[in-house]
Amino acid sequence: MSIFIQKWGKPTKFNMNKEETKLLKEIKSIHDIVIIQADKGGKIVIMNKNDYFNQIEEKLNDLNVYEQVKNDPTTIIKTEINKKVTKMLEQNKITDHNKYDLTSIDDLPKIRGQLKLHKIDTPMRIVTCSRDTITSPISQFIFRIIKELRTTLSGVVYEHLASLDIQDLYTNIPVNKAIDIILKRIGESNKLDNLPFTKIDIKELLILALKNNYFQFNVPSKSLIYQIPCSCKEAYVGQTKLDIDNRMKQHSKAINDNENNSNSEMVKHFQEKKFQCLFDTTYQLVRNFLLRAELIKITSIERA
Repeated sequence: MSIFIQKWGKPTKFNMNKEETKLLKEIKSIHDIVIIQADKGGKIVIMNKNDYFNQIEEKLNDLNVYEQVKNDPTTIIKTEINKKVTKMLEQNKITDHNKYDLTSIDDLPKIRGQLKLHKIDTPMRIVTCSRDTITSPISQFIFRIIKELRTTLSGVVYEHLASLDIQDLYTNIPVNKAIDIILKRIGESNKLDNLPFTKIDIKELLILALKNNYFQFNVPSKSLIYQIPCSCKEAYVGQTKLDIDNRMKQHSKAINDNENNSNSEMVKHFQEKKFQCLFDTTYQLVRNFLLRAELIKITSIERA
């Protein structure tokens, strides 16, 4: 099994036949079930939707770990991030591009559940999905700054090793203590001597990333589905949680860069058409192409 896991990779080509594809669509159309991944072993679990929500809500009702807030904290978090980022920009510690990246997302994290099939009574594990959320750019930014501190750690391997199973590890980490350890390591190291950031900057960024531990559960998505038509009668359909103007700027930049190995489907399309399906110049092509974006707001969307 371990060899299989190491060698297994996502298929490069669609590997389902028509019968399997039809069956999968039928399963996904059943509204009173959820299809989730098990906590370990790569297994897939089909659960009754009510049971799934009840098990997660049972975990969330533990007031020693979680607290339900009455008001959406997004605006407060956004204000705190903007205040810190603007200050660093004024001090020439970051660029305008950095500021845009650090303030471009407004969505709070969401949680999902994964059953622990290897445990007695198959308890539910809470998983926080924080990718592309309001504090993830700050987290990535501060990680890039402090990652060099890993080289200052000296590990010791003893003759006897012990494996500890900690329940709800993340919610039991003392955040203030973790920040103090990082700052202490910074003080002992010269890894950050040539950077423009002070220990106060790093502490404030860490607090923004680690103490805004809000998340959502079972709420409508803020995603946008948008369609960008092309004069060749084809269209690009995308989904984004970003402000639509910012997303359009990203598309514009990708097209302007026109990289040969770009992951952008629009860039690939234009390269295949040799930029003949719209206007003569890339600038006119991008400008007119993006100005005709058609937006459709949705409340929720299923992801594969």
